[in-house]
Amino acid sequence: MSITEASEPAWTSLRRTGSLVRSVQIGSNQDLAFESALALQVEGKVGSSVEIVAALSDQDLPIQPEGTTESIRELDKVFVTARSPNFEATVGDYELELPGQRFDRYARKLSGVRLGARTTGARVELSAAVSRGEFHSNNFAGLESVQGPYQLAGKNGETGIVVLAGTETVWVDGLEARRGANNDYTIDYAAGQIAFTPNKLITADSRIIVEFEYANEDYERQFLASRLSVADSSSDFGAFLTYLSERDDRTRPLGISLDKADVEQLREAGDSGTLGSAETADSLGVNGGDYTRRDTTTSGGIVSYFSFVPPSADGAPQGEWQVFFGDFGEGNGDYAARADSLGRTHFQWLGNGLGRYLPARRLPLPSSIDLVTARVERQPARGLRARIETALSNLDRNTYSARDDNDDDGAAGSAELGFSVPSVAFGAYHLRNLDVNATARLRGKTFADVSRSDELEFDREWAIAAVRQTDELIGESSIGLSPAKSLAVRGSGGVLSREDAMDSRRLSLNAAFTPSRNTALRVSRTDIASSDSTNATDVDWVRHAADAKTSLSRFAPRVRLNHERQLRNTRQTASGFRFLDWSAGTLVTFSNQLAIDGEAGQRHDDVRHADREFHDASAASTYSGELRWQPLDLGRGAFRWVHRDKEFASGDSVGISSDAGRLELLLTPRSRVVELNVLYDALKSRTEEQLQVFLPVASGTGSYSLVDGVYVPDDQGDFVLVSRNTGSFEASSAIHTNGTFWFRPDELRSERRDMWRRFAFETEASLDEETRLPLTLGLLLLNPSKLRTNSTIDGRFSLRQDVHFDRLSRRASFRLRMFNAATQIARYSNGGQESVSREANIRARVKLLPQLRGETEASYSLNQVTYQGVSLAPQDATIQSALQDLLWSLGERWEAGLSLTATEARDERSGTQTSVRELAPRIGYSRYNKGRVDAEFSWAHASSNRSVIPQTVGNGANRGENFRWSVRGTMAMSSNFSSSLSYTGRQDAGEEVVHVGRVEVRATF
Repeated sequence: MSITEASEPAWTSLRRTGSLVRSVQIGSNQDLAFESALALQVEGKVGSSVEIVAALSDQDLPIQPEGTTESIRELDKVFVTARSPNFEATVGDYELELPGQRFDRYARKLSGVRLGARTTGARVELSAAVSRGEFHSNNFAGLESVQGPYQLAGKNGETGIVVLAGTETVWVDGLEARRGANNDYTIDYAAGQIAFTPNKLITADSRIIVEFEYANEDYERQFLASRLSVADSSSDFGAFLTYLSERDDRTRPLGISLDKADVEQLREAGDSGTLGSAETADSLGVNGGDYTRRDTTTSGGIVSYFSFVPPSADGAPQGEWQVFFGDFGEGNGDYAARADSLGRTHFQWLGNGLGRYLPARRLPLPSSIDLVTARVERQPARGLRARIETALSNLDRNTYSARDDNDDDGAAGSAELGFSVPSVAFGAYHLRNLDVNATARLRGKTFADVSRSDELEFDREWAIAAVRQTDELIGESSIGLSPAKSLAVRGSGGVLSREDAMDSRRLSLNAAFTPSRNTALRVSRTDIASSDSTNATDVDWVRHAADAKTSLSRFAPRVRLNHERQLRNTRQTASGFRFLDWSAGTLVTFSNQLAIDGEAGQRHDDVRHADREFHDASAASTYSGELRWQPLDLGRGAFRWVHRDKEFASGDSVGISSDAGRLELLLTPRSRVVELNVLYDALKSRTEEQLQVFLPVASGTGSYSLVDGVYVPDDQGDFVLVSRNTGSFEASSAIHTNGTFWFRPDELRSERRDMWRRFAFETEASLDEETRLPLTLGLLLLNPSKLRTNSTIDGRFSLRQDVHFDRLSRRASFRLRMFNAATQIARYSNGGQESVSREANIRARVKLLPQLRGETEASYSLNQVTYQGVSLAPQDATIQSALQDLLWSLGERWEAGLSLTATEARDERSGTQTSVRELAPRIGYSRYNKGRVDAEFSWAHASSNRSVIPQTVGNGANRGENFRWSVRGTMAMSSNFSSSLSYTGRQDAGEEVVHVGRVEVRATF
């Protein structure tokens, strides 16, 4: 990208960088094509009071960044924002955030226009946009000793969704987690999967909530948001009127096509997603398909289903029906996907509602939701506050159909009154930090949220599910005070009522004693009693918690205690649980550079049976430690380890052991001669076995085709290869380490030029090993006999070694590179993959004469890939190549170059042997600030024992003579504007000549 600074009139102060490209291209084998690319960043002021911030691009870059870092940089964000004291406008991509209270909080990632205007005491905001994202949340429990990946699902239970980067918020046990490989979790946005790092050990007691936006592949979704805010600072008054609307544009389906029959089916479906489907079974006669139709008797009567018939030995079908199965989400289908040892897929009938697939194509229901909220806040007197909020919603689950629309409208409201003062005097006695609060909220059974309005863990707060069948009324009150300087007490109570169907009552008491800055004691108790008359269930839930910490010289001990007991009774059965969880630890600070932290804890769980008595269920012990080291002017280091053992009282259950450790080391002395950066993770957990499955897709959209019973790669195929979790877990150990080491004697400042001072060394190594072997000392020490064995689940290794000589010299420099990588994937029950890659490369750059520079490079590479189970072509290719490149500077305007390349390649698997010789002269002419002309010609002769040379060993050349030629001229119209004309041609052996012409203009800012 070119960067220039243009002069601006005195009334502006814009800073601009970027480029604009427009081009027209035509060729002998293609139609006229118009291409454009814009990349522009602008910031600064226009006039005295208008500020501009913009990032513009018309390049199509649908890039999803990796979810392994805490901050995410989006490459395709395009927007223009203009601000003045009274107005603000944004056009393009933006993140809309409307802060609010219970019903009017809103945050989305959108593309459209956003306007704002403000005056004294008032503000108006308006946003109109489209997005392929849809807000959803997943709430699930962790699995003991399973760090992930955990699959996220869309609103219909569909998996394989694409999560919009940066939109997720993750909570574990009510605490927000941080994204990043060095923090709590990583997320694969493209696969919709989340995995937790060793910093956050996941157990069966972990409560995980993920809120996110995911790409909606059904319909384009339209968004409209507006807010009017009025505030009076003199009376502490605020009023907010908000309108939010999200709706699918049913006239603009995205990844689907709807014919008249589909639309009519949607009109008759009402709000039923199951009815919104189209049958996809065709009867082709005997030996025409893969399925046969059978009948069976169930409690509901006679049911017809499709049964898979395996093909004959030569791959010929043996059934009568050809069936396409659609994914309707777990529990919404009757079939499950199965695969044989070659990954060939079929579907097995399980029973009504016991699977996730149906012999039908899902017709997604276009939906819409509208929400209007009004909120008024007032502080009528010192310490007194009041808030009233109302909300009206309309949720149409199928805008095609008028059926089932009688429950679309809903209403909700809340009111809050509070009083808080720093001190209240009762005669000579003073109460400090008095805070009294009372709230009431009413929610209709048909009210629909646009964003979450309930507590984060509503069912835990009230011992009642968030699914509502009746209207709901909640009242809560609390009082907090400090009867003494170091004592704070708060009590609260709440009542929830759902007409005559359910009710819940909650009482809690919290106290905190802080006699000094480093000493604190906190205790709490919560009692919840709920009753559900719809299923005659009563719940009595008691929770206790306490924690204390202090500081004694170099020691900072702490202790924590949690206890819960839940009784759940119905007319016929009794159930429940109780547990006691405690831990104690201390931080020992030896100096400003060294500290050690250790903690030990136990948890004992009991389960309540039908005899109304508690019985032992499990016991878990957890031990953790951390060493922090930060020497002055040298770097930093940290070592953390967590060990957990869980034993079950039942003799049928096997105990589970978990370990998670991390070592971080960074050594960077000021001299920079030596630099070491190491990250080492060790994990003992469980891994879920996966299955490779070929799934049918619309013709021409897949990656594989089925030929004679074997899947072959085909970019216009009918199948895609995916992995499915099987639900079967096995104990595993995992090691991940990555390290970079620099040794740079050439950066030593000295008048002496000893030979060893002319060298520099860079080593980078990474290793990932997930294995069924136990986490022994040998594995931790990376014993080669423990790596990539028959027990490996997923093993990857790479090592790069660079040796530089005279790296900083402009006359001559040399680099020797050795690279070695190996991969072994065996996590699939029906297949796997092994690959080996090696490369040796030596490069020399020499300034032979003041006008002559040369680069010589020789390399050898080996690439081996084999597959087990899945039928894909193996590869065993060796490639040897030599390159000599010369560049002459012929005066100030002319330069010429010559490149000679020789390549020898052989694929042992297919027996292909190829030799390629290439000669490529070039010449260039340039005039400063005027332009440049370049011409290049290349001749490549490829010989092979095969008539068709694979891409991996022939670099795209055909057997015989291959020619390439090109001419490009660039003219600089000004310092910011240039145009170019180029012509390229090629003739591959056995093919016709191809000509391509291109005209381009480029502006830089």
